[in-house]
Amino acid sequence: SGNIAPYQSEFINCDFKFDADYLFDKKTLYPARVTLWQVRGVQFEACTFTNESGDYQNTAGVYAWDANFTVKEHVYPSGTIKTSKFIGLQAGIDVNSSGLGYSFTVDTTHITNCLYGIVANGVNNAVITRNWIKRDAAFPNFIQGVNWGIYLNSTDQFTVHENNIDNCHVGI
Repeated sequence: SGNIAPYQSEFINCDFKFDADYLFDKKTLYPARVTLWQVRGVQFEACTFTNESGDYQNTAGVYAWDANFTVKEHVYPSGTIKTSKFIGLQAGIDVNSSGLGYSFTVDTTHITNCLYGIVANGVNNAVITRNWIKRDAAFPNFIQGVNWGIYLNSTDQFTVHENNIDNCHVGI
């Protein structure tokens, strides 16, 4: 009684793309590829989140408020491993909390050329492990400002281990 069961939702090998064919107003707050609000247990495995629009304004791969979710690799029955990827976004993953106890996990994920790789605002118990976050020569000219690998703000009891952060202005 009073316990909320975790969702049984999962996204495996899905592409979430933001390109010139996007039909809605880009100026609204975070036209994210996925937006999560008060959900528990949603899984993203081997998914790709890309921005090919030529404009990074308010773009995010996953934008969440008070949500419990996991982004990670997928291991196929053949043994093949495919990672999740976030490419060319203002924020790869942007998670916010109002103190309701939701958390998230990002593991074995590639984040390339995002202004912010992973953002956690007020989220406790976040798990950020074994990720590759980098800014490379293809860093889009339309992205202005200092880029961060992992940004933690008012966050407590987090686990941040074995992440490879390469060529970002600020690592963590």
